[in-house]
Amino acid sequence: MSPQRLFHFSDDPFIDEFVPRAVRVPATRPEGNEWLNEPLVWAIDEWHQPLYLFPRECPRILLWPGNQTSNADLQQYFGTSEARMIAYVEARWEARLATATLHRYELTSETFESLHDAGMWVS
Repeated sequence: MSPQRLFHFSDDPFIDEFVPRAVRVPATRPEGNEWLNEPLVWAIDEWHQPLYLFPRECPRILLWPGNQTSNADLQQYFGTSEARMIAYVEARWEARLATATLHRYELTSETFESLHDAGMWVS
């Protein structure tokens, strides 16, 4: 696979070294994927990085057209926008979003493995 640009987003501006850590809330994983709850470094690919342009706890939904997206859905959710993705966030998060500072770290892709799931990679 060709090299990917991979990123990690954080509110911490002083990360010098990425150390694998377990997920905060372990998820029920399909058999054989339990290892995804173990200590890992997580990254997102360049195309999907808008998913992480929010504070960690911010509930959000991001939409982007796919091969099976109908014209009716495009009109309903995108209207006349030519945006590649649209984010929906609860109004109560508006002030926090306006003041949040996030830091984007670019990671080398050499040790990462794609999860083939919305641009997520782990090392």
